[in-house]
Amino acid sequence: MEEKTFSKLLNKKTYQVFFFYSSVPIPLSFAVHSWIVINNLGKIERWESGQFYNPKPKKSWGNVYLGLFKNNPITGMSIFPYKSIIRFNSKLGGIIQGKTGSVAEQNIKFIEKKANKYPYKNLQYKLLGPNSNTFPQWILNQFPEAKIKLPWNAFGKNYKNN
Repeated sequence: MEEKTFSKLLNKKTYQVFFFYSSVPIPLSFAVHSWIVINNLGKIERWESGQFYNPKPKKSWGNVYLGLFKNNPITGMSIFPYKSIIRFNSKLGGIIQGKTGSVAEQNIKFIEKKANKYPYKNLQYKLLGPNSNTFPQWILNQFPEAKIKLPWNAFGKNYKNN
């Protein structure tokens, strides 16, 4: 997704939760990495889980990070491991939006207050989980009424996430 396209989706008068994903670096580029971008009435933040970020953002809880790619929160993963010059495009997997009291606002409050309680934040990541897809799925499982599903190749989304 282009940053310009994302900017057109933003509405600073509403609560929005965006679920993004992009392919992961070669040779595993058949799989995807998922993350969440929240719009809390104009305050835009990227939330995700991973193990390979260096340097790590100032706000992190184990493998849960707030604030990667502050200048462009929809930045996709690097195509080649450890080289951030060329990146995969991000794709929008779903959006939740609404006014005060909506599922979107509840989702944002949950992320902001409970991300540090994510049960797999300190585990070693594996292809089938827990991994970067386990965190967004954990969030989605708290709000089934959102009816958003991560892509089939978001391996790890089903890791003990019941």
